[in-house]
Amino acid sequence: MKNIDCNIICDLLPLYMDHVCSKQSEELVHAHLQTCEKCRKIFDEMHTNLPEKPKSPDFESRTIFRNICKNVLGIIVAIAAMISCFMINAWGALDGGPAEIGNLMATMLYLFFWIVFSIVCRNYGPLIKMSFIISLLTFISAANSFMFLLLLGGGGFIAGFIALFSATPFYGLTICMEWIHLYAIATIFSLCWIIYTGACMRKLKKSLRSK
Repeated sequence: MKNIDCNIICDLLPLYMDHVCSKQSEELVHAHLQTCEKCRKIFDEMHTNLPEKPKSPDFESRTIFRNICKNVLGIIVAIAAMISCFMINAWGALDGGPAEIGNLMATMLYLFFWIVFSIVCRNYGPLIKMSFIISLLTFISAANSFMFLLLLGGGGFIAGFIALFSATPFYGLTICMEWIHLYAIATIFSLCWIIYTGACMRKLKKSLRSK
């Protein structure tokens, strides 16, 4: 087999690798590679440099569909949980009495799913805007209530109505702290989330402009 021109073997290598040459040519190339180090090296390099097999469109579509379903499910669960926790705390917050352990758990779950909702929907423009609006309303409510309690020791009807946007979801914290401390924590937490959701919105707008 040594007297076979290596150029012929090199011409046959692509066909040999794809298994589309005749049986006789395949046997000829195989036998030559066993004895010719030069051709074997070329064959090894060609084999190493083969591009990865692209994923089929069907596989990519199924992956995208599964990811969308997971995100949609996460968003629905987060919204439902936030509404449920809000309603659990609503009566106690309106009454203004001391919270119970169930209210504290509702507050913790509300904050957890608020975070989950914001993270899951960070790539969806309308939803991240919704999270930003929730953060902004909570911040305005908490900061307003904190200032009224700090400076005036209380507020009127309008101040009390505005306070509900932060007093209700954070109501469970009154089991271990005063209202003024609750509003301070709600102010800090909502401010952090305004910064986070605002950054997500800017990043999303930037990525849309670059496309």
